[in-house]
Amino acid sequence: MDTANLDRRTAGFLIMEVFGDAVFSSINYGFSCAESTNFALEHWIEY
Repeated sequence: MDTANLDRRTAGFLIMEVFGDAVFSSINYGFSCAESTNFALEHWIEY
């Protein structure tokens, strides 16, 4: 598995592609508290 180091700054926008067709995006406007839910479709299981 490839790994990366990211330096996120205020008002920065981030889009990452992970595990083939999976996409993660984020926008940061300073201090925040976040919650997330992860899920996978059946055709992703092979990854």
